[in-house]
Amino acid sequence: MHNLKDLVGKRFVAVDRTSLGGWQAAWRELKHGGIDPDKDFKSIMFLGSHESVIHNVLDSGADAGTANSDVFAELLRTGKINLKDFRIIVPEWVTLNKDEFSYPVSTRLYPDWPFSKLRKTSEDLSTKVAIALLSMNPDDEAARMADAHGWSYPLNYQSVHELKKELKIGSYKDYGKIAMSDIYKKHKMKILFSIFIFCALLSASIILAYLYRETILVKNRLRKEKETAQKYLDVAGVLLLIIDCDQRVVLLNKRGCGILGFSEEEVIGKNWFDNFIPQKNVNEMKELFAKIITGEIDQDKGFDSPVCNKLGEERSISWYYTILKDEDSTRPSVLCSGEDVTERNNLINRLKSALSEVKTLSGLLPICSHCKSIRDDKGYWSRLEAYISRRTDAEFTHSICPECVKEFYPDLSDHEDFS
Repeated sequence: MHNLKDLVGKRFVAVDRTSLGGWQAAWRELKHGGIDPDKDFKSIMFLGSHESVIHNVLDSGADAGTANSDVFAELLRTGKINLKDFRIIVPEWVTLNKDEFSYPVSTRLYPDWPFSKLRKTSEDLSTKVAIALLSMNPDDEAARMADAHGWSYPLNYQSVHELKKELKIGSYKDYGKIAMSDIYKKHKMKILFSIFIFCALLSASIILAYLYRETILVKNRLRKEKETAQKYLDVAGVLLLIIDCDQRVVLLNKRGCGILGFSEEEVIGKNWFDNFIPQKNVNEMKELFAKIITGEIDQDKGFDSPVCNKLGEERSISWYYTILKDEDSTRPSVLCSGEDVTERNNLINRLKSALSEVKTLSGLLPICSHCKSIRDDKGYWSRLEAYISRRTDAEFTHSICPECVKEFYPDLSDHEDFS
């Protein structure tokens, strides 16, 4: 057997009808090659595991079969099977170079299983889990126990959707049978919601694919876990700082360096309070830090305090923090996130200053219909301009309008100065 057509009339084995790598991927290629497994195979059996399929073909229990390439490669690596005992059938439309994927394959590639968070899972926990998984090395105990090489950002799962559409399985089992207008009328709100979710997921997939590419490029230069973690901290839009129990700076991200005006090398290892806090606030902040490190203060409460940059300028920072503990909890550290609110505070102060200078008049004002005097809240009558001047910053000058000149000074109405 050298190509897919040679499988017609043969005995075929696979893992399970619901297995992507153990049946559905191969089924798609068979269908693409014009082969209907249920009609063209002499028999088809599902054995439940990838290893069972491989050994069944090796023992001549079947003429051909399909299994996950990772399992096949692992059996080769451990010497449990010999590649010379098998022939890998590669359809002509499946073209992959070894730099892209080194394992022997007969199908198009699909992304591996994702690690997903539930809706009720907190963002803080999911972020910590994501960082731990992305930082996992192949020789870590967790990786070895899971028989995994490591984790990466999830890829685009559109290829899996295309497979299920083509095979009409899963949520696409009725795909194409019902007119789209009928579906829309029956499930209008669900469709609109699904479109929104799909667009959101598609956008997220594009962003994650881009981030994955960037991560791969960075990993070619960075090997150590600390440097990998530093990369995630550096993309944050806030100041991220770790201070150990001796008040020394252990970590500072790029945003923090930008706010302080110092390089990372100029900050790491120095006493945070003695070097980067205004002198008038040092003692107060050291006392606060001592209470934080011992857990005397609720971690949910943030606070504002200034820092001093390289030019000697003070910047107002809004801080939030959490305590980091080592295995025996004897030397805790504090992870702080800070947002530079200097400009915001300056704007608020300017607005308060401006508002304090504004005086307003409101309510109903009793005014004389003849002389236009106004009665104040004490019952006294005052001329209009005097009443307004006492209650606002307005000032008055006096003149006379042309109509009043004609009425009260008719002899001067034709004078050019009053025209």
